Amino acid sequence: MVFGRYMLIATIPLICAATLAAAPPEPSVSLGMNDISFLWPAPATPADIEALLSADQKRMCGKHSLWPNHLFRQTLSAARSSEVRVTSTSGELRGIELPDELQTHHAWKLAGVRIDPSAPGCAPQFIRRFGSKPQIRLVFQPVTADESGIRVHDFAAHLVFDYVKTPAKNACAIPDQEAFTAIVKALVELKYQLEAVGVESGNALGVHPGFLTSKFDLTHKLCEFLRIHLQKGRISRVAFMGVQRPEPWILRDPLKSLRRL
Repeated sequence: MVFGRYMLIATIPLICAATLAAAPPEPSVSLGMNDISFLWPAPATPADIEALLSADQKRMCGKHSLWPNHLFRQTLSAARSSEVRVTSTSGELRGIELPDELQTHHAWKLAGVRIDPSAPGCAPQFIRRFGSKPQIRLVFQPVTADESGIRVHDFAAHLVFDYVKTPAKNACAIPDQEAFTAIVKALVELKYQLEAVGVESGNALGVHPGFLTSKFDLTHKLCEFLRIHLQKGRISRVAFMGVQRPEPWILRDPLKSLRRL
C-alpha cells in the first residue's frame, strides 16, 4: 500500500476491449494498463512531496477539491470509529489509529489514478445483472517529512467517481457514453503526447514511465485531466484502508457498508 508499488493490481479488473472500443475516437488505438492506470513513484525528498498532487488540490473552477474537505473529514471520522475494530490473533482489539499530522487535508497525496471502463466487470453476466459503470478512481496516501526522513504512511483512501446515467437504487447502471467518451479521448491524446517525447507506456503495470522523464510534466497533465473530468456529484463511494501493525488490515467504506480484511 505504498507509492510506486503494486497495490493497485489487486483492484484492477481485466480491461474490456469491447467497452473501450465503443468510445474512443480512433478504433485502431490500443490503450494498455499504463494508459489507464497512473502510479506515482514514491517521494524521496521534500521537493518530491511538494511536486505531488494533494487531496486539497482544486478541480475545475476552483470550487471543489480532488477529495472534498467535508468528505475527507467524514472519512477520517468513520475510519477512527469504534465500529471499526477487529480482534488480532493475539486477542487484542485493534483499530485504525491516525496520528495528528495525518488529519491534515494537505498531507494526503495522490498516489494513483485509474480509469475503469466497466465496473464491477466486463463479463456479460456481470453487465446483465449490475449494468456497466465507467469509473475514475483516485488513491490517496498520507506523506510526511521530518528529521528522520520521508515517510509514506500505511493508510490509503480510494475515491470512486461513477459515469452513469441511471444511479437509482435497484437499477442497472447505464454508462454516460458522452462523458466517458471525452475521458477516453483525453487518454488517447495523452498517450500521443507522451509518445511524441519518446515515452512508451509499456505493457507491465508499474510506476508510469512518464513520471521518470524530465521531457514531460505528467503530473501537470493529469492535474488538468482531473480538473476537467472529476465532475460534481460523481463520487459514489470511498474506501479507507489502514494497518495497525503487526496486524490487521482494516477496510472501511464510510459511505456504504463496513467491510474488514
